[in-house]
Amino acid sequence: MIPKGNTLHFINRLDDTNCGDRVVCPLLHYYDYFKQYQIKRHDMRYVDFDSISPTDVVIIGGGGMFDYAEFTNRIINRVLHTGAAVIAWSPGFNTHTEYNITFDTKIEFDRFALITVRDYNNDYGIAYLPDVTCKLPQLRKKYEIRRKYGIARHKDYPIPGLNFDTITNRADLNEIIQFIGESEIVISNSFHMIYWSMLMGKKTICANPFSNKFYSYKYKPQYFEETDDFSDCVNSAPVYDMLDECIVENDAFFEKVKRIVESRLEPDAIAPNTYELVTQAALAEEKFRDTQLLPGDLLVSQLFIDTGDGWSEKSKLVAINNVFGDEWHKVRFDISAFKSIQKIRFDPIESRYCEVEIRSAKSADGQIPLAAEVSMRVDSQDRFLTTDPQYIITSPCKDFIEIEFRLRILTLFEAEQNIKYYSHYMSSEIINRDEQIRQCGAERDNAFAERDNAFAERDNAFAERDNAFAERDNAFAERDNAFAERDRLLQSKSWKITAPLRAVFSFFKRLLKGTK
Repeated sequence: MIPKGNTLHFINRLDDTNCGDRVVCPLLHYYDYFKQYQIKRHDMRYVDFDSISPTDVVIIGGGGMFDYAEFTNRIINRVLHTGAAVIAWSPGFNTHTEYNITFDTKIEFDRFALITVRDYNNDYGIAYLPDVTCKLPQLRKKYEIRRKYGIARHKDYPIPGLNFDTITNRADLNEIIQFIGESEIVISNSFHMIYWSMLMGKKTICANPFSNKFYSYKYKPQYFEETDDFSDCVNSAPVYDMLDECIVENDAFFEKVKRIVESRLEPDAIAPNTYELVTQAALAEEKFRDTQLLPGDLLVSQLFIDTGDGWSEKSKLVAINNVFGDEWHKVRFDISAFKSIQKIRFDPIESRYCEVEIRSAKSADGQIPLAAEVSMRVDSQDRFLTTDPQYIITSPCKDFIEIEFRLRILTLFEAEQNIKYYSHYMSSEIINRDEQIRQCGAERDNAFAERDNAFAERDNAFAERDNAFAERDNAFAERDNAFAERDRLLQSKSWKITAPLRAVFSFFKRLLKGTK
């Protein structure tokens, strides 16, 4: 356990999968001096504020830490309010174009004991200092050119439209520097790989920039859009001789830092300091927090837009929220650029079991309904039964979507209990449904039997009717035959010859009747 007080703290993003973040801390580059003090490192997302004493010194940087999100600005301000002497060693502004966020919290720059940023001619008038990784000795190595073009891209952001040899910033530092050194022209969308390429005197092209940080270099690369002529960009790309200048500026700033450190801290000869030890300790704390997701940690929400091609990473918007235990979170997404929207999916968080309560959801036309997927409703909360919580929006939306919600991370035990309860509930529902189906089936069969009997009675009635019709038809046929026989008799010769005799006979017959 590191005793509180008399400690030199370093705060930057500790991402072991990002080479720039691995080497951007000033502790690495001036370790021979700093190692005499008691040292503690912090990941910028999980600062151990309780360990920072008012008598301590805190060095923030480097990396894109300013205006990255609301939570980073709050963290920085909270560090500034510890009472420690806080130094900003060339951190940078870093607002991603994909993040739909509004910064309600402004960084209190006047509280820094000493401040520089890596952004040249920034809007705040803060002193410029090149990124400290110019101190990497590998940048002075010379390499034989093995390729004309090399793509050195960010691990999370591809560079579409170009097909050359590629490396990402996930790779080892020496591999990256060698790749840059062996490339005649470097195409990149990684802040540090662009910076290192220019420091090594390479023609450097910035393609697919995803943050405002790519426009803050003092010595700028050539920028390339997919609609640009690539050959023209290559021909226009400048080459700089800037390495020595950047190192001199950092060494001069280091002298200012030393004066502040020595005025507040005493060397600690028995401090168990090695760069690897303090770094691994910070990484271990970060991994613990990542697995626990304690209250107040980073919350990344996403909105996916389906315009007819389904859900896609290309059609999503991202919002960052939640720090220091905010109870309610509000995210706002600008959807005005999307046409022919068919449906929308809101993911409040990724890879966590959670319970979410939606307070409101609206678009430009008013309130919109959200339908929770794979969840169970308890009061006003949706308890998701998967680590991929999703809400579906099918109603028309216009211009923007703003959602205010409360989120609670569920423990594994709670998630298992919810799943068991839901499974039991669904089993009961299935049993009830099967019983209802059985009862409905019996009723249906009885109804079918009654219907069939009615049909049989109807058929019998039809048969009797048909028999009556047949008897009538037979009577009509016999009558017609009798009429035909009579007609034949009346037309016969014998009937005509005997007509006078029948007339005489009829006369006497009438006469006899009259005498009676």
